[in-house]
Parts: sequence; C-alpha cells; structure tokens
Amino acid sequence: MTQWGELFDGFVDAALYTGDEAVSREEILGCLNAGTLVPGRYMYSSDLGAKNWIRLCGDSMYRHHRETVEFWANSAGNEIATLVLDTLGRDDLDYISLGPGDGEKDAELINHWLDHSATTDVFYYPYDISRLLIAKAVETVCDSAPKRSTDRLRIKAVLADFNHLKAVSQVFKHRESPNVVALLGSLGNLGDERKFLQRLKSQMTKEDLLILEVRLRPDDDEDHELMELKDGDAALRFDFGAIESFLGLKFSRDLMTIRREANVSSISETLTTVVGCQNLSYYEHKYPEARLMYIHQYNEGTFIKALEKSGFKVLTSMRRGKSENFLVCLAQRKR
Repeated sequence: MTQWGELFDGFVDAALYTGDEAVSREEILGCLNAGTLVPGRYMYSSDLGAKNWIRLCGDSMYRHHRETVEFWANSAGNEIATLVLDTLGRDDLDYISLGPGDGEKDAELINHWLDHSATTDVFYYPYDISRLLIAKAVETVCDSAPKRSTDRLRIKAVLADFNHLKAVSQVFKHRESPNVVALLGSLGNLGDERKFLQRLKSQMTKEDLLILEVRLRPDDDEDHELMELKDGDAALRFDFGAIESFLGLKFSRDLMTIRREANVSSISETLTTVVGCQNLSYYEHKYPEARLMYIHQYNEGTFIKALEKSGFKVLTSMRRGKSENFLVCLAQRKR
C-alpha cells in the first residue's frame, strides 16, 4: 500500500511504499544456497550499508564517481539539462532519480535547470530503499540549490525498491508535468537490465524523458580491474554490506573475490565484474561462494541498440571519462 506523510522532521513530504518486501535474512541465505546474486536492495536498506555507500562516494579512491559528478557539474551536464528543457518545450518538470546515492549528481543537474531561467519549476523525487540515503540526497540538493530559486524547487521522497516501480507509479502522476527519469549509474548493477528498461518504458508517457549513465568497456579490451576495487577497501566493504548487516558476519578482504565474466548481463557484449566472497560460515553451514554485486561495462554501440530495442529513441549520447570511460544518454519513449 502507498502512504503519504511527513518524513525527516517535516522538511520533505514522502510517498512511502510498504509491502511484502521486508528485509529478509532467509532471502539472502536462499541466494547463497542457490549461488544467485544477492538482491541489491540489501546493500542499501540497512543504515550500515547506506553509510558505507556515502563513505564510498566521498572516498578519493573512487575516481569513477568523482569524474561522473564532474560531468554533471560542468558544460556537458549543462548541455544535457538544456536539451531536456528544449525537448519538453516547457519549464516545469518532475525529476525522478532512481537511486540518487549521495545526491551530488542530482544537485548539479537540478541547479542547471534552476539557473536556466527564472521560471523553471522542478519537483524532485529521490527514489531509494534507504531512508538515510534519501535524507542525504535531499540535504545535498537543498544545500546546493541557489537561494533565490528555493521557491521553484519542491521535493517528495519515495521510499521503495526499484521492483516497486509500478506500485508507486501514482507518485509519478502527482501533477501533470512531464517526468524526467534518471538512473545515473544504477542501471549497470542490475541482474536483468533489459527487462527493467522495458518495465520502466511501460510506466512512461511519450512526453517523458530518460537519462542514463553507464560504464563502458575498456577500449583495449584488456582485463583492467576497476580502480575502486583495487585502491583501498571502501568499495569491497560496501559490496559485503548485505552479509554484514543481515547475517552479522565481519568484513575481511581475504574473503572477497573479484571475477570478470561475459554473458552475465542481458545486453550482449557486456563485460561484468562479479564481486563476491567465498567460504562463508553461518551457523555451521558453509557457503563456498556468494555473488554480491554486478558491475556491468557495456559496448557503446551495442548498449544504444539495446536501448532502442527496448522501445526508446536515443536523442543524444556522450562518451566521457579519464580513469574509466562512461556513457550518458538522453532518450524518449518511441511514439
């Protein structure tokens, strides 16, 4: 059921989804038994997991995050923001951020819109499973917004898992303004991205827009380990968070495994880093291998084709990156 109410001491109105997706230790153990991916919501839903993610975003070793934030803060991000407004042909929009993280990217994009004209009106919906992460995103966006424009920025938080997208679709229809839906990095951690994109498309109108940010494969196709996984423990500690939070086991780098695999993603020619752990012991039961996190790196052309086959028209795409290549796409549901 969907409940409307106040959250975070009243400074943000919230649409709170509560259903049968309660945190389940049994579900995690079932994934360990079956050798399947632990659902991503368990990485973020606990306070420990959320704090680990915020810590990772602030870690100087996490260069991919820093470089993608810079993209949204600079001229390229402003170009995407301007194209959004030009395509919509109006100055009011509902911005739905699926997995806002620490809110830095959302803040930069929203500021471009608010700076575009004195009449731009933005309704921001941070959408996450974690109260702590939603609070962090809202704080970041509010603190960053130009003071002269605070009356043109409103916020309604959506506390739910991505799998509840349909159940809270009425939130997206809260007013008549077009929706701009963003996945700024989170698509590349899903187990079946194509299915998710198709479900998302079914919730969108022909006027709505989709902003995606994904990682790309290395140009030389050599086996480059992702920098955040070899520089310090912050990323691996975050990936272990579901096990630590819900099974009470302590993180050890010696438990962690990092493998590069093909044919994991539902999009062809994708290289996937599978972060896991081995030889876990829990109440006298030993689990030889657990799959904790997928990090997909796409072939640029194949990803765009998959997006189009999922029912989207790509309006523009930008390839960027210093330490690691990434792709930003602006797309619209095909008419």
